Amino acid sequence: MITRIIRSLAGPGLDDPDPTRRIEALDRQDPPLDPQALAELARTDPEPSVRAACVVRIDDAGTLLALMDATETEAIARSRLETLIAGGLDVEALLDTLANVAAVRHLLDAAPSGVAATVLARIDDEEVLAEIAAHHRLAPIRAAAAERVVSEDALRRVARGARERDKEVSRRVRERLDALRDARAEGEAAAARIEQLAGEATPLATTEDTAHLAERLALLRRHRDEALEKLAATTPVLARFGLEALPAPAALTRLDEALAAVDLRLESEQAALAAQQAADAAAEARRGELDGLVDALEVLLGQVDGRIAAGGAVSAERGPLLSALEVEDARWRDATDAAPAPEDVTTRRRELRDRLDALALAFDAWLAAGEAPAPEPVPEIEERLPRTRAEADAYWPRRDLLRARLGLLDGWLGQCGWPDACAAPAPLARVREERDAVATAVTALDDAERRLGERVGKLTTRMERALEAKKLGPVLGMQRDLKRQLETLPAVNERLAQRVEALEQGIDELRDWEYFATAPKREALCEAMEQLAEAEDVEGPARAEQVKSLRTEWNGLGPVRGDEGAALAARFDAAAEKAFAPARVHFEAAAARRAENTEQRRRICDELEQFLERCDWAAADWKAVERIYRSSRDDWKRFEDVDRDGRALGKRYHKLTRTLKRQLEQRWQANIARKEALVASARALVVDGVPVPESAKQAKALQQEWKTVDITPRSVDRTLWQDFRAACDAVFQGISNQRDEAKASHAASREPLLAATRAYGEALEALRARGADALQAADFSALPEQSLRDAMDALGRGNVPPPERKKTNDALRAAKDLLGEARRLRQVSRANARRAALRTALEYDVARTEAEANGGAAPAPPPDLTASWREALARRDGGRADDGERRGACIDLELALGCESPAEDAELRLRRQVELLNSGMRGESAARDDDARIEAAVATLLACPGGGADSVAFARRARAALDAPKRD
Repeated sequence: MITRIIRSLAGPGLDDPDPTRRIEALDRQDPPLDPQALAELARTDPEPSVRAACVVRIDDAGTLLALMDATETEAIARSRLETLIAGGLDVEALLDTLANVAAVRHLLDAAPSGVAATVLARIDDEEVLAEIAAHHRLAPIRAAAAERVVSEDALRRVARGARERDKEVSRRVRERLDALRDARAEGEAAAARIEQLAGEATPLATTEDTAHLAERLALLRRHRDEALEKLAATTPVLARFGLEALPAPAALTRLDEALAAVDLRLESEQAALAAQQAADAAAEARRGELDGLVDALEVLLGQVDGRIAAGGAVSAERGPLLSALEVEDARWRDATDAAPAPEDVTTRRRELRDRLDALALAFDAWLAAGEAPAPEPVPEIEERLPRTRAEADAYWPRRDLLRARLGLLDGWLGQCGWPDACAAPAPLARVREERDAVATAVTALDDAERRLGERVGKLTTRMERALEAKKLGPVLGMQRDLKRQLETLPAVNERLAQRVEALEQGIDELRDWEYFATAPKREALCEAMEQLAEAEDVEGPARAEQVKSLRTEWNGLGPVRGDEGAALAARFDAAAEKAFAPARVHFEAAAARRAENTEQRRRICDELEQFLERCDWAAADWKAVERIYRSSRDDWKRFEDVDRDGRALGKRYHKLTRTLKRQLEQRWQANIARKEALVASARALVVDGVPVPESAKQAKALQQEWKTVDITPRSVDRTLWQDFRAACDAVFQGISNQRDEAKASHAASREPLLAATRAYGEALEALRARGADALQAADFSALPEQSLRDAMDALGRGNVPPPERKKTNDALRAAKDLLGEARRLRQVSRANARRAALRTALEYDVARTEAEANGGAAPAPPPDLTASWREALARRDGGRADDGERRGACIDLELALGCESPAEDAELRLRRQVELLNSGMRGESAARDDDARIEAAVATLLACPGGGADSVAFARRARAALDAPKRD
């Protein structure tokens, strides 16, 4: 009692059991506690409010940074440091005093965004930068830290860590990783390209194929330079990641050696080519010289021909020609003494020389032949053959005169012997022209005689055949024609004369025979006609046909002879008139029918004329016009049997239908042109077998337009429709093929994802099959997650054909489900591992607290405690027991685990919940992190030594909280 009174008079002390009084004691310290003492008190006081009161009185930034190492003072130390910085703390000066990276990291956590960049610049540890980039609370700091991370492994950790917290940082880091991957791929591709070029260049140094060798060498050099440029372009990219530049591939040496060898080969080939070109130039020059000598002969021949054609004297040309030939022969011998001339040049010269020799001989023959025959006119031979004896007497004598003249001309020309290929003198040309005209006339006369002979021969053959058939009438007609044609021949050969004489004798014999043979037949025909005249059961058409048939037979017997024949003819005619009389009724009915048909045709013409006069062609119903045209033709054919007036209507009808058809044809042509344009448009929708974009839509529009075209000729329309349908079918078939190819291509591109999904699923199933205990320690990084994500990204970047969307979405969903399952298992594994570690720590706390309460030796700590728990254990030695601190830690643990607290601690639990709520509202991350609060509570338990039964009870209570039921 006295002690309590003394204490009340002296004021509260730092060891007062009441936290409020301990806080008051802080204010009463004289002198005030230094920062180190306040920091020590903040570390050791079990009451958070006291610890907070100590921290807020510390003005030394270094001390505050040290307090941020402890979980229980980290938040309030950070808050106090933020206040100091806001109040004007010189952060740069503070940084100069810090040598510990952890302290700089703590300062960065407390620094506002304005000075955080300055703090971040002092951190060089890439592991720390990666951690900051993945987990710092400020987005700009995360981004700035990510920019300073260089190594590939650290960037991958940043990408994974920031995937959920900061997608922008994760995206930018992945872009840098993609750039690194692309640079490596580019370098590998460049190296592979150089290897390929070396393989292509090596054979060029030895192969026999020299076509386009220089171009191929230049192309190889350009490709080499391009590959080296691509390889060099990867150097700055790799440098940004702290990597050395890719070395030049070993194949580069082989490539350069091969290119140098090709250079040498080109030089040697070019030298050989130059030598060959020089030899060819010399040969060409010599050939030009020889061609010039031959050309001189050709010029000489042309000059001589020209002078002779111009009327020059032949006698004046012979001497100069022979002299010129001697000169040209000498020049040729001089040019060919060293080496013979080419065969074609020699042949050409020989031909020209032969022509010049022939011309020289012709000069001699011309002089020996004498004067040319005087010209005589050549009579013109008519194409019409003679038809009478008088015409023949005037026609054929000219042939003998012409033949004699032709012999004279041929004789003189033969004496001259002038070459046909050389220009002829004017007298020779005149004689040749006259000779050709005479020969043409003689040939025409000979041809006329031949044609007349053939005509007479054919007529004679026909007469012989008719005579054999005993056809007297035709034979007599041909006999008169034969006599007339025989008079036009210049001469009759013996064989033809014998045939004509035999025909004359045969005709006389046939006349005698026919008289006796036809009389009974004529009698029978008269009787047959008389019987037909008496018959009453024969219809009109049949009667008329029989009369006509009997008349034809009568006429076929030939002319009658004598009085007896005339009497039979009169009898036959009278019977025929009587037999035909009943048939006239039938023919009168047919005439009436023809008159009716004529009227129908006149009506058709009238209706067509009215329609043509009234029709508005600009707005005509063309289908109706076509029906009118076709029905008028059908009706016209139906009334085809007409009389003479009806036949006269044909001209009017055809004029009307032509007018109507012209209008239809104009419309047909316009519609044909429209449909041809539609066919062309449909064909244009497919280029090289591939449909153009929007081709299906355009094809359907063309099909609708096709339906609006009214009339076209059926045959043309059928062909156009087949072409149009084939073009549209090609469009839709091409689209179908494209869809099938796209489906097949996309299905093939889906295979890597399916394979990666199966591999990932098998690996995940292998982990799951090991059981929960093994899963807790499983290495999830061994799962082929990156390959699966790469396959998902590759499949997601392309366009998905609509028919394949469900399969692709199912494949992506299956892959995502596997990743989600792995994430869930990873979380379960981590949770189990944390729970196992928590249980280990709490059981150790129970064992050690019991040993301390009983005065026994402390058991060795388990090796797998976290760093913060080991630090807490380090503070336990030398500390003092504080059951109040243990009570608070138990409540914090129960709050974090979500289980109930004993009823006597309900009020304290409520106060701590309010504090957590306030911390969360201030944005403190620890207030929302259950794992961090659990670790802090366990650290508090491990840091408090056991003092008695209450300490043991609290330790056991904390361990029991792990298995306690959770609150709803």
